[in-house]
Amino acid sequence: MCDDGTRHRCVHRERFPLCSALKRRANSFTVTLFHEPAGAFCYHVRQVIPRLSGAETETRRLAEFVAAVRVQRQRRAVCGATAENLAVHTVRRTFGLDGLIPDDPWGTLR
Repeated sequence: MCDDGTRHRCVHRERFPLCSALKRRANSFTVTLFHEPAGAFCYHVRQVIPRLSGAETETRRLAEFVAAVRVQRQRRAVCGATAENLAVHTVRRTFGLDGLIPDDPWGTLR
């Protein structure tokens, strides 16, 4: 806040080193979760970059957990979503290891 009472926003942007950016891109997952609050299904989709680069199953499980926690934090008051009542529908890599979107074999959706 400035001295005269007006608000301002400051945005800082830094470039990631290429190796870090490629690693983050390769480890990004799209997680679809759902729950049944009142007889109807409620779906939530989150893109997650887990901070773990280990075995594929460990990374996927961490992505599921992080997505469930984010949904609980953002949507609990609206639809009652909690980490306990959310079920995992799909967990997919957002980008394949070759950089292509998984269901885009010709590379047209880059």
